[in-house]
Amino acid sequence: MKFTPNEIMEKLLHVLEYVICVIILIAVVAGLPDLFRYIWDFAKNPSSIISYRAFSDFLKHALMLVVGIELIYMIISHQNENILTLVLFVIARKMLVYAEGMLDILIGTVSIVLIFITLKFIVMKEYSIKKFDGTFSASVSLKDLKNEHNIVIDASENTLGGLVARLAGEAGKKPNEGDIYSYGGYDFSIKKMTDGVIDRILITKK
Repeated sequence: MKFTPNEIMEKLLHVLEYVICVIILIAVVAGLPDLFRYIWDFAKNPSSIISYRAFSDFLKHALMLVVGIELIYMIISHQNENILTLVLFVIARKMLVYAEGMLDILIGTVSIVLIFITLKFIVMKEYSIKKFDGTFSASVSLKDLKNEHNIVIDASENTLGGLVARLAGEAGKKPNEGDIYSYGGYDFSIKKMTDGVIDRILITKK
């Protein structure tokens, strides 16, 4: 099976992403023992000032490890909601550890509220939005493709993934990444599958 230069570059970039994720994961695991050291420092010092300082350092470290984990998840999943979740943890870390007054707390609270609003009312419809690479979620409805993207597909299926799965069945195949099926004047290329289920599809007009 031959790959185009763009496909080769895409695969190389994915490999680099996973390498970066492994490096970040190693750093996160290496930082876990320090959490117990902070707990010990917090417990052994009777002074409330010293104890508060130890607990503050513990929060800084713990939340930084969480940010690292969320960064790995964001890189692997390529989902917009995971980017916002990462930002949410960064803001929470700033508020809990570095806030110096009510203004900092107010700004952080407003930021968190805006992120929750974005997650609820914007990202929830992400499935129907074409990503930067031109792919659509397999769960996007054919009606949304017509109304929002002027892609008219006359088929009995409700979703794009259902249509492609049916086309694969008619061809006597199980869907696989890289498969291309034609229907209604469009080519449908399966770009990503998750646990054997079609995830992202590229639509190209013939």
